[in-house]
Amino acid sequence: MTKMNIQISIGGQKAFIHRKSFEYGYFHTYENLTLKGDSRKIHVFLPSDYENSKRKYPVVYMNDGQTAFHCGGLSPWSWDVDSTLEELSKKGEIEKVIIVAVYPVDRSREYLPKKNYLAESMGLKEGNLDIYGNYIANTLKPFIDKYYAVDSNPAKTSIVGASFGGVVAFYIPAIYPDKIGIGAVMSPSLSSVINFDEDGIPEVNTQYLKEIEKAFKTAKIKPSYWIDWGGQEGDIAECCPLLIKRLEEKFGYKENKNLFFMNDTFATHDERAWKYRFGIFLKTFYGKNKK
Repeated sequence: MTKMNIQISIGGQKAFIHRKSFEYGYFHTYENLTLKGDSRKIHVFLPSDYENSKRKYPVVYMNDGQTAFHCGGLSPWSWDVDSTLEELSKKGEIEKVIIVAVYPVDRSREYLPKKNYLAESMGLKEGNLDIYGNYIANTLKPFIDKYYAVDSNPAKTSIVGASFGGVVAFYIPAIYPDKIGIGAVMSPSLSSVINFDEDGIPEVNTQYLKEIEKAFKTAKIKPSYWIDWGGQEGDIAECCPLLIKRLEEKFGYKENKNLFFMNDTFATHDERAWKYRFGIFLKTFYGKNKK
């Protein structure tokens, strides 16, 4: 496809239209999307038929937007979201979705709660996951809902993240299930926010889990989750099954109903693994045959 770099204005915000070499869609890139004092880079990846369609598209929000389409994260690889969508769409395996890839401003602070074991052990600043979560649910999502043709139903709206981003993807749907109803929690760095004892029980004073479980108890609806991990990821591979067990035993989550999980036996902690499992997540929640 021909590349374009055309400046447009949407909701008073400057964006650029450009394309890569994929038929699936094209980008609205906001180099400096400024909403309520928060300024950051955002990619909105739209299906190629978007302008001529009357339909409303599901939205998939992605943490670590800098690696969704390009290299530059924890590894030399990218999630290659555009190529995954291209492949699955051509095969007719998924419905078309809009991707909103969100760049972090201060990743370790935004993706972790105020009290976290990483900050305590390394002398880092307290996290502000609560502020970032509120931004996604109550600032960015309303902007996307207003200016794009989206299906705003929380049951069709997801947030995806890996590593620290997986910590976020578990948190936001729990706190805001009426806004974002699906969390794709990939290789979450749970040991930075949850301290499990020898019996696999989380400490009662774990601030992150306490806030989430309080939300589960009071919410009228619970979010759905996709949780995965690589078998070569050390404590991540140990913690994820414990979290799944807690969701099932304490909060009534049911496998293959509102809880889906995967042990990617030989996978390591990098974007290649997340790219592969992202495609499976899309087929699970946005498959064309899904009712």
